[in-house]
Amino acid sequence: MECSTCGAQRKGNSAFCVSCGELFAKESEDREQLSVCRHCSKTINSDAKFCGGCGGEQGEDVLPANGESGKKKRINKKTAAALIIPFLFVSAGAGTYYYVSDYYSSPAYLASFHEAVEAADKEYFVEASSNSLADRHAEALIDYFDDDADLFADFERESLEVLAGGEYVSQWPVHVKPGADKFYFFQDHELEYQPYEIHITGTHAGTEVYLNGQDMGVLDSASTRIELVNLPYENFVIDIIYDGAEGAYEEQYELNAAEWDGYFYEIHSEYQGEFITLSAEEMGSSLYVNNEYVGTYEGEELEYGPVAFDGSMEVYGEWETLWGTERSAPQVITAEETHYQAEFDTDEEALRDLMFDAVNDHASQYIEAYNQLDESKFTMVHTSYEDEYFDRVEKNFADQRSEGWFYTGELTSVVLDEGSFNLIETGDSYAGEIDVEMNFYSGYHKEGRSRGTAGKSNSSAQWTYHVIYEDDTWWIAGQEEIEDWKPESVEERIY
Repeated sequence: MECSTCGAQRKGNSAFCVSCGELFAKESEDREQLSVCRHCSKTINSDAKFCGGCGGEQGEDVLPANGESGKKKRINKKTAAALIIPFLFVSAGAGTYYYVSDYYSSPAYLASFHEAVEAADKEYFVEASSNSLADRHAEALIDYFDDDADLFADFERESLEVLAGGEYVSQWPVHVKPGADKFYFFQDHELEYQPYEIHITGTHAGTEVYLNGQDMGVLDSASTRIELVNLPYENFVIDIIYDGAEGAYEEQYELNAAEWDGYFYEIHSEYQGEFITLSAEEMGSSLYVNNEYVGTYEGEELEYGPVAFDGSMEVYGEWETLWGTERSAPQVITAEETHYQAEFDTDEEALRDLMFDAVNDHASQYIEAYNQLDESKFTMVHTSYEDEYFDRVEKNFADQRSEGWFYTGELTSVVLDEGSFNLIETGDSYAGEIDVEMNFYSGYHKEGRSRGTAGKSNSSAQWTYHVIYEDDTWWIAGQEEIEDWKPESVEERIY
């Protein structure tokens, strides 16, 4: 016999359709005497004023049960289940109810959970989880509970308290939660997996990240991050590796999820790059890296970084001298060197020119001093030569005063023998020699007579000057008269 509502076959002598809950008519009943409730579609007697199912009042236009007078409404599944399941429990008896109740109880669910752990049943966890759970997560859960019986017991105890209305106070990789209703009477359960996350940032583009030996990607810049999500509960080994233009760096993090405060962990790689130290051959030198001023060398090394080792960075120094700015040869920064010193190739020609200037200035001071009988005009005599030199000058001045004859004259030219120039390095400084001829137009006048009465004539003197370079200045440190003046090549300065 088919159900007049849904068409399902009748099961044995069941009074109700097991599919939709429709009441089957008795075999002896005339189908023409049956009608359908206008409210709930239940089969009722044609002359019934009220529906025995929903209690709805019936009007004159009740629908015949054979469906010829109109289209019958179908009972929805919820309504059907609400009708049939209570009937089944009533029919089966209280024992069946309590059996099913026990089957869906929280202790029973946790018992099945326990059995799945003991049986290492991965499929149980994959199917029971309300969110996506892969085999590796299930394996991690089984290992987690199977390794520690006391911990497993604590989890089961706390889960029972939560299902009874409490809250989780421990951090578990999985939670047992109330699920959907079963048969309108029983509370089902479900597992909610708690995934773990690790976020990683760094300071250098090109930093590689590995999780348990597996490549997780590369940080494109200092502002990007790699997010490792949906991780199973386990111990994590994070390797962070940088090997690029700014050096090589590697660090490792061993993480135990049980020690986290929550389910999230953040790592920031603090690699700051490689640093170098700088110094200079000359005190007061300015040091530069790729034209960027780093500092002035005052005796202590300067630190600079981070630096690149790809050949793109150079270090050099500048030293301000009386003859100009000396720049050291640039040095390319490489991974093989951590210290760089700016070394200056002193310009010999510049030092020679300064020496010529110093001797020439001394000759000019000679004329001024003798015209005025004033030894203070000599300002370029080295301290090591002062006593000897000024003793001789003062004696000359004293002789002029005692004899009553006074010098008057002018410097006409200074001739420097370039071939005699000799530059000598003396540790941190220099010494030198140069042969010089001084030409004068001069004479002597009697005391009390004007300078114009002096009988002037041209004269010359040839000297070998010894000089010392100190405090960025050439000083006269000695002189010897030349008996046989034979210059090789000359530079003449005319006055």
